Amino acid sequence: MLMPCSKDVLITLLSLLEQKAPIIYNDTEEFWGQLAIKAFNMLKRVTTFGYKRGAVLLKQKNDKDEIKKASDIVTNEFFSEQLLLNLVNLICNWYLKLKPSDLENWTNEPEEWINEELQASYEFQVRSCAENYFEDLATYFKELLAPFILQKIESSLTDPSVDILTKDSILCVFQLSAQSIANSCNFDKLFANYFLPESLKNESQNSSILKRRVCLIVSEWVSIQCSDTTRLHIYGLISSLLEPNGGDTVVKLTAIQTLQHLIDDWEFRKSSFQEFVGPIISNMIELLSGLQLTESKMFVLKVMSVLIERCNPLVPQKILNQVLRCYVI
Repeated sequence: MLMPCSKDVLITLLSLLEQKAPIIYNDTEEFWGQLAIKAFNMLKRVTTFGYKRGAVLLKQKNDKDEIKKASDIVTNEFFSEQLLLNLVNLICNWYLKLKPSDLENWTNEPEEWINEELQASYEFQVRSCAENYFEDLATYFKELLAPFILQKIESSLTDPSVDILTKDSILCVFQLSAQSIANSCNFDKLFANYFLPESLKNESQNSSILKRRVCLIVSEWVSIQCSDTTRLHIYGLISSLLEPNGGDTVVKLTAIQTLQHLIDDWEFRKSSFQEFVGPIISNMIELLSGLQLTESKMFVLKVMSVLIERCNPLVPQKILNQVLRCYVI
C-alpha cells in the first residue's frame, strides 16, 4: 500500500468488478470470472492486512513503522464509508446471486451441483469467493455495516416486488453476517414469522430456493442465537423437508447438511429430538434409494451414523433394522 499506484490498482479492480459483473454473472467469458476471483482474494488480503496488523511478521525493526503506515492507508484512506456501501451492494446484487447456470444444474444435475456446493472453495469459485470476502467485511466493518445490512434485509422481506434470486442473495447476506448482527437481531422472531412459513410453501423452484437458503441460515445461526422453542420448530422443519414431498434433491441434501450442524451443536439434546429421530432416519433411508452418486450416498450415511450415535438409545429397533439393510445393500 506504500507504492504510489497501490490505491489506483485497487480502485481499478473494483471498477472492473462492477463493469464486468453482468458478464461474470452470465458466465459469458471465463477470463472475467477468474479475474473476479483474483480481485476478491487480493481485496481480502488487503482488508485483513489493514485490520490485523499485529499478525504481520516483522523481518526488520524498521518494518513496524511501514506496516503501521500501510495499515492506516487501508483503514483510513481506502475504505471510505461510501466505498464500503457500494462494495456491499455490488457483491449482493451480482456476486451472491445464484447464476442461470446454477439453476440449470440444480434442475438437471442436482446431486452434482449440491456436492460442488458442499465442497466449494473460495479460492476457485466466484460466488464462494465473494461470500468469504463478505464475511470479512461484515466482521471488520461491523459498526458501519450492521445497520445497513439489517435495513437491507428488512426492506427485502416486506417488499413483494423483489424477485426470488435477489431475495435469496439478501438472505445470504443475513446468513453470512450472523456473528456481526446477532446483537441487533431477534432470530427467533424472524424464524417464526418469516423463515418457517416460507419454508413450508410448495411453489415450484422458487420455494425450493428459499427452503435451501433457510436451511443454510439455520446452520449459521443455531449456535449463535436460537431458543429451545425455535430449535424444536427447526427439528420439525428438517423433518418435513425430508418427507417425500418436502422438497427436491437439493433441498433434501441441504437439510441433511443443516441436520449435521444441529446434532453437532453443544445445545443439542437428544431428549428434545426423540419424536423426530424415527421419521427423519426413515426419510433419509428413502432418500438414499433415489440417489445416484456415491458422494451423495456417503454424505447421507455419514450424517445418519452420527445421528444414531448421538441419539442412542432412543432410536427404535425397527428403524435400526432398516439402517442395517442400507449397509448390506
